[in-house]
Amino acid sequence: MNDLIDDAWQMSATVALAPVQKLGDPELLRVAAAFVPYLSTPLGSQLAEAAHQAGIRPAIVTELGRARGDEGALAMIEGQAFAFGRLSFLREVGVAPHQAEVIAGERLERAGYAAYYVISLTRFHCLGIVGIRPLPDTSS
Repeated sequence: MNDLIDDAWQMSATVALAPVQKLGDPELLRVAAAFVPYLSTPLGSQLAEAAHQAGIRPAIVTELGRARGDEGALAMIEGQAFAFGRLSFLREVGVAPHQAEVIAGERLERAGYAAYYVISLTRFHCLGIVGIRPLPDTSS
């Protein structure tokens, strides 16, 4: 598990996945895509497009808990509580990924991605990390 980033694969030009379990990519992307409506347009669009390209239908959020912009959110998805967010958001809500997962997230960050952890709070298990490469600001 120390080499999670070595198992990361690029979904699109701007999205990469680092699943905790081998063959966990579809579930990681399916749950992460459920949070698309709670992200800003550029980040949400990138994640939605990656899921669409992979033929993944997003999981359904049945209840949204705490949400803080592009930092993260807590939600009930198909009977399980999930946290989706940046490391700072997770720490703020009392969720602590394992050290190997944090290292994988840091490696994604060094590669130019914003790292979002997807954690089942019901099963106390990290599905993996989703890296979303921020698009350049074209508003100026």
